[in-house]
Amino acid sequence: PSKPILLNIYTDWCGYCKKLDKETFVDPAVTKYVNDNYIPVKFNAETKEMVSFLGINYTYIDGAKANYLAFIFSQGRLSYPATVVIDSKGNTEKLVFGYRSASDFKEDIKI
Repeated sequence: PSKPILLNIYTDWCGYCKKLDKETFVDPAVTKYVNDNYIPVKFNAETKEMVSFLGINYTYIDGAKANYLAFIFSQGRLSYPATVVIDSKGNTEKLVFGYRSASDFKEDIKI
């Protein structure tokens, strides 16, 4: 892709994931910055569907209760929400855990 991917890893039960959605991701400045600079992708860490990314198939891991894609991009630290900036080769440029206010989020995801 021409821009880095901004991967938001979440779960349905995560309170801070919902707060990030309701407060940070709807902020006009965050929305503009993300859309101008990234390809935004939301990913449910607990999806049991196989996911293909850059030619690699990722499946659900029962022991971790998470999809292997979430495990890989959170560097084995399954803490939600996790926001990952990924370059066009699939390398992690930045990894941010937890809730962030709109102003903090914009600064935290800059590369």
